[in-house]
Amino acid sequence: MKKLTFFTLILSCFLLSCEKEKLTKATQIGANTFSCKVNGQILIPNNEAFSVDAISTSLVLNEDPNFYNLKILTNYSKTNPSKKIYLTIYKINSIGVYIFSGSDFRYGEYFISAPDNKEYNSRTSNIGEVKITKLDLANKIVSGTFSFEATNKNDPNDKVSITDGRFDLRLR
Repeated sequence: MKKLTFFTLILSCFLLSCEKEKLTKATQIGANTFSCKVNGQILIPNNEAFSVDAISTSLVLNEDPNFYNLKILTNYSKTNPSKKIYLTIYKINSIGVYIFSGSDFRYGEYFISAPDNKEYNSRTSNIGEVKITKLDLANKIVSGTFSFEATNKNDPNDKVSITDGRFDLRLR
């Protein structure tokens, strides 16, 4: 009986420790979080192999002083090959939905490093959006959600679907 109880205890501990990776919480406090699904696989930025940040953000005043340009760059070095996601949204000035349009410099990109060396972007499909849910310039916080479809620039039949994206970032 003791062996059965011990075995059950060990099995329970093992099963509880095998928790699936989850998307980051959708917060609006500047927690420096970012996550999404690429074709259903969860990606959360990490940067063990590079000397650059796992997440980099910039908000720059546009040539029109009523708008800003937002760029978010992420690195995923735990995956093999490593991956990157870039979001570029020009001419934002408030919370709201910004539809991807290559002509307006609003797009998403997904990169896979060597040996695959694949580059996907939403500029050809123009399917995607970023929803800014918080834009706090005083406290330097930007939060929101995103999704987009991207096509391999060398193979128009090779596509990826980026879904359930969320970010809560401090601006630098």
